[in-house]
This record gives sequence, structure tokens and C-alpha cells, in this order.
Amino acid sequence: MRNSKWFWLMLIVLLGGGAITTQGQVVVAFEADDVIVCPGVPVEFTSTSTYPAGSTVSYLWEFPSGFASSLTEAAPTVFYYTPGTYNVTLHLTVDGVTYTLTQPAYITVVTPSDASFTFVTSDICNPLEVTFTSTSTGGSSAVTEYLWDFGDGSFSSLEAPVHTFSSAGTYTVLLFITDENDCTDSYSTTVTVTTPMSSYITDTDGASSCGSSISLILASTTTGGTAPYTYFWDYGNGVTSTAASGLASYSACGTYEVTYTVTDANGCEITNTYPEYIDINCYEADFSMSDDSICEGGSVSFTNLSDPGASSFYWQFNFPASGASVTSTAENPSFTYSVAGSKTIKLTVTYPDGCTAIHFDTVYV
Repeated sequence: MRNSKWFWLMLIVLLGGGAITTQGQVVVAFEADDVIVCPGVPVEFTSTSTYPAGSTVSYLWEFPSGFASSLTEAAPTVFYYTPGTYNVTLHLTVDGVTYTLTQPAYITVVTPSDASFTFVTSDICNPLEVTFTSTSTGGSSAVTEYLWDFGDGSFSSLEAPVHTFSSAGTYTVLLFITDENDCTDSYSTTVTVTTPMSSYITDTDGASSCGSSISLILASTTTGGTAPYTYFWDYGNGVTSTAASGLASYSACGTYEVTYTVTDANGCEITNTYPEYIDINCYEADFSMSDDSICEGGSVSFTNLSDPGASSFYWQFNFPASGASVTSTAENPSFTYSVAGSKTIKLTVTYPDGCTAIHFDTVYV
């Protein structure tokens, strides 16, 4: 903004006993590159005064509450740090005569905006996702721009962004704001992102047997979340436990489902279920015969009635004989008996898990 004040001066020159009177004009004027400024932003003042050529000129500025690079230069730089309105005065001395221009309330230093924010995890049990909310307040004007730096190479220009951190750690999050007066402010704080809790049963394979009882230690491997952890185990055999690990025993035939729940200090829970984790296989072999009493040279057809799922069959039609002529690997074989007597039939059934089941019966020839 340019401001000026005009002055007239008369110059008398003596030449050869005569006098020539000339008039000259002094204009005291100055301007600033900005008259509405934010605290701490430099203001460039420039004297635009005019005066007769060849004049001897000096400057003296007055900047109440301002901090100037110089008070005697034609173009000083001034810093204001306190909001308010301020006069500016320029004293221009031309050939020993001082002319003064004062502009009241020439500079306005606005109240800047104040940056701040809060943040919360949308789910304390899944803390990698964080919601940020600007709580910044406007000063002399409203906040118009937001720039977030999440400290992991990601940015946002939203007022209340939601950001997901790809890994746990401590991040310095910065909010940079700009208001309508182009005043800026920033606020930063650290955000600690914890790893979500994960847990799995330590022995992932479980256990199985062919009819015999099973005893084993059940334990879990738990990471993340916030220690300490608490546990609740359901062994599937009617027994529960709150210990981190414990001995579980199984004796009855069948499959058992093991379930446990782990809870961290924040109340976050993970429940893992392992169906058929324990398997005590008690297969039964059985078969029927088309006749249990025949004449010499007669035949008997055998039908397998064993538990389903068998992978192989081995029949011995005159146990303990085991030659090829008195055995079969068919599921439902037949056999011709040519010699009289009591014949013991043995069926051995094998299952994919390696367990076997046996059944005996008798044919009379």
C-alpha cells in the first residue's frame, strides 16, 4: 500500500548579483508489500518518496512494536510478533529539512490459527487403524487447509482422516494448517501403534491313537496386543482350564474339539477352535456269511460290514493258514471249502490312519 505527503520548497540561487527563484516538490511516501500480516512474517517497507535531484537525503523510520533490520535505510525489513494494529512513521530529511509522514493503523498483525489434533483407534483390538481429528482453532480467520504427515510416508489433506499403518511402531504425526490470512501453524505428536494380538496352539498337529488313551500338554503361542494375557481352555473332554498350558487326557473313543480363548490387558479376545484335534480311533470290523454250515465243495460268500472308510482288507478263510490259496484282499469275497471241518475266518481291516480292526467267525463244513 502506497502512502504519500506532499511538501513544497523554494530554492533561491544568486547569479551575478541577481536572484532566480525556483520551486521544487518533496513527496514523502512509502509502501509495504503487505499490510495485513501474520506474526513473525517479514514485512518489506520501501520509501517511494520524491525530491529534487541532487538533494542530500536521509531516512528515519518508526515501527512501534516492530523489529526492523534498520531504521535508516530506504527499504527496511520489519518483523511483528504481537497481534494488533500499528502506526508507521517515516521522517525524510532533504537538504537538512525534515518532512514526516505518519500512517495510523497502517499494519495489522492478525491473530494466527492454532493447530492441534486428537486421535483414537477405531478398535483398540485392531490398533493399526487410527482416526485423526483436527481440533485446530482459527484466529482472525478460519482454517482453510490441512496437511497431515503420518510419519510413514503417507499424507492427507482431510480435516479428519482415517489412516491405517502398515506395521507397528512409534510414528511422529504432523498437522500443518493454513488459514484465510495465509497464516500457518503446525502441531505434532507421537503415535504408538501396537501389533494386533495373534495366537495359535503350539502343537498344531494334534494327536491320534488306535484305541488307546491320549495325554498331552496343551499350550498356545501368543504375540501382540498388550500383555499380560489370560486364558480359558475347553479341552473337549468335559474339562476346562484357565492356565496358560495344561495336561489334557482322553480315553474314550471318538474325536475331540479343543477351543481356547486368550484375552489381553485391554480386553481384546481371540478364540481359536481346533475340530478333531484329538482322535482316538476305535474301528470295528465285522462281516456276514451267506451260510455258516455247508457241505464239502460248497461255497460261502462274505460281506464286509466293517466301519466305513477302510483302505484295505485281508481275509484268511482257514486261520491261521495264510497262503495265497486261502486268503483274499477283496472287500466282499467268496470261498469254496473242499475239506470238512471247522474253519475259522479272520478279517483284518486297515484304515488310512494306520489303525486296524479284526473280526473272527466260524464256518462248519
